[in-house]
Amino acid sequence: MLPNINYNYNQNFIPQYQRGVYQAKGQFTYTNPPYQVMPMYMANPINPTLVNPKIAGEYSYLGTLQTPFGENIYTYMLKSGQRVAILPREGTTILKTFVDSGSMNETDRIRGISHFIEHNLFNGSEKLAPGQFFKDVTKMGASTNASTDYAQTDYYISSGIMNIKDFKQAAMMHADMILRPKFYNEMLEKEKGPVTSEISMINDDVTTVAANEVVRNLFQIDSKSENLVAGSIETVNNLNRDDVVDYWSKHYTPDSLYTVVVGDVNPNEAIEILAKEFRQDAKVRANDIRKETLTPIEKSVRIDLKTPISNSTNVIMGFAAPSSNNLKDSITLEALAVLLEGNSDSRLTKSLSQLNSYSYLSMQKVGLKKDDPQALFVQLNTPPQYEQKAIDAFYDAILDLSKNPPNEYEMSTIKSTLSKALAMNFESAENICETIGSGYLDGNLQDISQMQNIINSLTPNDIVNAAQKYLDLNKVSMAIVHPTSVSDEQILKNYQQSKFVKKQPKSAAASISFGSRKIDTTGIEEYRLKNNTHIALNNSDKSDVCYLNWRISAIQALPKNLAIPYVLTELLNKGSSIRTKEQMSMLTNSNGIDYTFDSNGFQILVNANCMAQNLDSTLDILNEIMYNPNFSQEDFEAAKTKIRSYFESIDKDGSDNMLVQLYPGYFGSAREILEGLDKMTLNDVIKHYSDMLNKGSSNFVVTAPFKKYPATKQSALQKISQSPVAFKDFTPKFTNIFKPNKSTKVILDSAELNQAQIYKTYSFKMSGNIKDDVKFELLNEILGGSPASRLFQELREKQKLAYRVSSQVQSFEDTGILTMFITSTTDDKAQNDIKYDNLQKCLDGFDTQVQKLLKEPVTQEELDSAKMQLKQRIAKQTELPSSETDLLSTNMTLPYGIKRIDEYVKAIDSITIEDVTQAANHIFKNKPTISILASPDTIENQMSYIESLGEVIHPA
Repeated sequence: MLPNINYNYNQNFIPQYQRGVYQAKGQFTYTNPPYQVMPMYMANPINPTLVNPKIAGEYSYLGTLQTPFGENIYTYMLKSGQRVAILPREGTTILKTFVDSGSMNETDRIRGISHFIEHNLFNGSEKLAPGQFFKDVTKMGASTNASTDYAQTDYYISSGIMNIKDFKQAAMMHADMILRPKFYNEMLEKEKGPVTSEISMINDDVTTVAANEVVRNLFQIDSKSENLVAGSIETVNNLNRDDVVDYWSKHYTPDSLYTVVVGDVNPNEAIEILAKEFRQDAKVRANDIRKETLTPIEKSVRIDLKTPISNSTNVIMGFAAPSSNNLKDSITLEALAVLLEGNSDSRLTKSLSQLNSYSYLSMQKVGLKKDDPQALFVQLNTPPQYEQKAIDAFYDAILDLSKNPPNEYEMSTIKSTLSKALAMNFESAENICETIGSGYLDGNLQDISQMQNIINSLTPNDIVNAAQKYLDLNKVSMAIVHPTSVSDEQILKNYQQSKFVKKQPKSAAASISFGSRKIDTTGIEEYRLKNNTHIALNNSDKSDVCYLNWRISAIQALPKNLAIPYVLTELLNKGSSIRTKEQMSMLTNSNGIDYTFDSNGFQILVNANCMAQNLDSTLDILNEIMYNPNFSQEDFEAAKTKIRSYFESIDKDGSDNMLVQLYPGYFGSAREILEGLDKMTLNDVIKHYSDMLNKGSSNFVVTAPFKKYPATKQSALQKISQSPVAFKDFTPKFTNIFKPNKSTKVILDSAELNQAQIYKTYSFKMSGNIKDDVKFELLNEILGGSPASRLFQELREKQKLAYRVSSQVQSFEDTGILTMFITSTTDDKAQNDIKYDNLQKCLDGFDTQVQKLLKEPVTQEELDSAKMQLKQRIAKQTELPSSETDLLSTNMTLPYGIKRIDEYVKAIDSITIEDVTQAANHIFKNKPTISILASPDTIENQMSYIESLGEVIHPA
């Protein structure tokens, strides 16, 4: 998709230089913090007289758990043997069922059936007709999804606003789809289209292919299947109804189901509803059910792959890690991850920074047996031909531990980092739900109150011993993905420098996953400080973590050289003129302070978080950097080198040139950035920085437990008012940059992809009126904003053209854009799946839905569902203190200020069908801009059609 240039539903865009790492789907996805917190039963029963005697026999109350922060988790067992956990709390409500089954139950003949069943549970059950589930969930304004992995499958319904009536309906639908699916033959055959499209999409990503192959080799999994989770297009197409029903009946037994509810519910009411809806006969899974045997390798294995898509090299290493129920060792490995690459001052991070490389460590559950080891992944991203130096740097860091265990400063950093991550994890209903569900599946019910004690008790020897035990450099499974521009001879030459790995033949596989409550603005205190900073202090009682957002805005300071903001971003993150980056890192890491500075040419945005006791220190650090930046020539040159390396290795994407075409002069292409780096001087950066401060306005939001720690309020005001700069008054208004698109333009680029990436974008004039903004969002919801939307139902569910299709509304200044997006298989030669004409079918499908919106009014049912979706989205944005802080910061720069969200919610209810029709006429009156990234053969076959669309533009 296009970069998100519209924070939530507002008009400001803060593009950030992406320093983050790639995360392979299904491999590097786990909760934050990455370890799972498993609760233990505690003697704190609820009042048994509150149990409805009419349904009391349908479940048993087991006991009360507690989170590390004192929230109660009520646990039950249904008569059938299914387990249920309920945690009541204000905010988003999520209902999620975890199934103790995944692809490691499968044989090669039916490889991918777990994922296929996951898709098909949405396609009709006893009480729900095909398509009704998505439709009814959308009416509620809720969201839903499911995922399949090696060792689990899960399904959820989540809602920012859920009353008891909605919860009853959600529970009915959720239970009916899981317990009573129909598996209609017609729907099974139709669903093979989206599933095989998803497989093709996954196979386009060679890094994901490599990650799955690392797992296969690491645990010596005896499978010839191309994909350990998704299977292949051939195996999925060969599945029949008997296969599906047989597998589902064996693996979806009550003792394999764990349902978790976190949110705004009464536990007594919720368990009665769940016991009623999940009522079924007791059935135990067979003892001889297949579970893949995981046998860790005894000697290292390496494979090398190539990709035409990426210009950087990715190294993925896998090690056999502790079993998922070994909480102490799992936390210790997370401590090791912080030591190696948790921050800019970490050991491996410092070594890799010399190579313009970075690392990422994570763990993944793979096996279904209690004592199966997890996989510990180490991912290195490097410039081409630097992979061996990066590997050696990692090996050196591990081997050095025995001689140089973590020192006092490093241990302080580790503990503060993990402690803050634990607190942040329990701010989110979704993370809490995932933590409880994982605890159920892992059978790890250790005393949750000991989690912080485990962190506090960590010693240097614990970390050294864990590294020696689990990171055996003679037993590593490794895959390296090179750009096609690197020759085999060069790969071999680089490889021969290594001391630890063994060259193996190429292979390929992949893994996958299937992928309104208001802010209480009455409690927010606003001030105008003596330096003209507009500040909002927002109390939050969810944890002791504080969140800060500082925004300096000056669009008149936008430089002509669009590479300058990228360099400024790097320099602002390299310490100050008072303290070096290393000195700053030591200060922040030991105190659990995180911050980032980002510049985009018209704003400097600062985000930070810390524990409440360190709020003063955090504000001092932000002031020091902002007003005493590090503008050394040496760091300037280093910043240019780093950014040049990034843009030279950036992967192709269908949206690469869309923003450049739509917003010329504001967003630069990779080529423009590279040219700008060659032209700029340090004085150019300093001038832009000075312009931002001298011409800019300043807005600051602090979300903190001010009621719990009242002294922090006055201290925060005093710290933020300390500034050598008198900022300008801010008057919310749009810069006039809109230019109507009078002719259709087609941006055309090629890459060896199985699936074509297709974007169709309409630009339109924004008025700044809240009601107009809401009209555009509601139109988008109906068009492509949810699984019940027109694009999803027509192009995916009916025509089976794609796994992924959606639309999105964004805006910058006075110019809005509505983008329709789809990835569709056109040229998958490996699977003999060639459908060049899918490109035309997709674009024709977009046009059909646009014309329908112009010619026919939407239905009242569609509009009501869209309104609920929008309200729910806003409610979810206010759940986490971090996103609430960002939302308040954005709203402070817009009309109505922090009250804007209240006005926005009011406007939702006022929108009529006629308003949506007016929005369609306004958006679609201009000609579109189309962007296509597809295989050369697809483009050659479809060139006549492409040229008929409009002016073809080939990006430089």
